[in-house]
Amino acid sequence: MAARLALASFCRAQRTIPLKEPKIFVRDINFWQVFSKEAVAARRKELNNDLRRSYFDEFREMKENSGKLHETPSKLVTSYAAQVFPTLDTTDVDGESCILPPRADNLRASLVCCLFRASGQEMITTWVTPFSKAFGDRTDINVYQLSLVESWLMSLPGLRGVLLNGGRTAQSAAQSGGMPEADVNRSDLQSPAEGAVQAEEDETSMRLPTKVHFAFGPTDEIRASLKMSNRLTAYIFLLDEFGKVRWRATGNADDIESGYLIKCTQELLEGSKS
Repeated sequence: MAARLALASFCRAQRTIPLKEPKIFVRDINFWQVFSKEAVAARRKELNNDLRRSYFDEFREMKENSGKLHETPSKLVTSYAAQVFPTLDTTDVDGESCILPPRADNLRASLVCCLFRASGQEMITTWVTPFSKAFGDRTDINVYQLSLVESWLMSLPGLRGVLLNGGRTAQSAAQSGGMPEADVNRSDLQSPAEGAVQAEEDETSMRLPTKVHFAFGPTDEIRASLKMSNRLTAYIFLLDEFGKVRWRATGNADDIESGYLIKCTQELLEGSKS
């Protein structure tokens, strides 16, 4: 009798194990699949909301301060307190890889103008135009326009070429206005209007050239390092010969602010001689 009960119990156990294990196993797999899909969807929605919220925050800030995130300084930061500009792998308009900022023995100062969106282009012009006029005869100053491209789509070879072509056009336009012809004395042949045009061309030829560079990829690190919180404005950095940020500004420049930049650059050049 005892043997029969033991055998019956063993058989029941053998019948229930195959029935129960598959149900538990299938249930667990389905549960984690559903959970994973829901988690991915929730995370995607959260990221989209953050991105949308970030853009509107930046847009609202632009309306409030026109891109002026801080007061434009009138003095240089001391070399001891200045931070080093992060070294970046960039691409110039010819598609060549470059390190920015560069290190050169004859370089005493660099003006690096950063933008994330097209809205920063006109802002940069308000800084670069008076600066390049003031130091047009210098060979120890470089001017850079750095476009930070976050979109992976624009980093693809075809679209990247479109950006490089646009940068090449902008760079050529900034450097246009060649030297006057030397084989003809035109001063006696020009009308007053022609003389004014020639004077403007001569002035343009003395401007510092702007070198356009692109940096493709994530920008979180450099944005945090240089405190570039709003991607709709422009950021202007004056670097010394060691690549340290000695002066910075944002947004558009008025005459007083561009004067600060020129004055601080002159002080930086004078200090590098001593």
